[in-house]
Amino acid sequence: MQKRILNIVLFSLFFVLYANAEEVKNLKIKDIYTQYKNLINQTIQIEGNVTKVMPHILDKTWVHVRDGSGVDKKTEELKFITTEKNNIPITGDQVIAKGIVTFDKTFGLIIKDASFVIK
Repeated sequence: MQKRILNIVLFSLFFVLYANAEEVKNLKIKDIYTQYKNLINQTIQIEGNVTKVMPHILDKTWVHVRDGSGVDKKTEELKFITTEKNNIPITGDQVIAKGIVTFDKTFGLIIKDASFVIK
């Protein structure tokens, strides 16, 4: 009986963890721009070069990342916003950037809650 209860508990735990697992889409910037309406509130990840870092803007850091896939000036880079204080890349760093796709009427396509792995 105890073994059956343990199996049920373990299965339930696995189901809860798996159901809440975050699916991350690895994309190119041009794909994010063309599909952004379907990506709103989804987590994406890209690999690219940091072109600009603007710290301390309303307690957030804005990081611009370019991967070379954009077709024009408007779609060549993405803006990532993070509240992290550590592990902030600098201009020129090669990074893997991850965050949630949002659209702002003023700033356009923005990736919020960003995190970075500096390569």
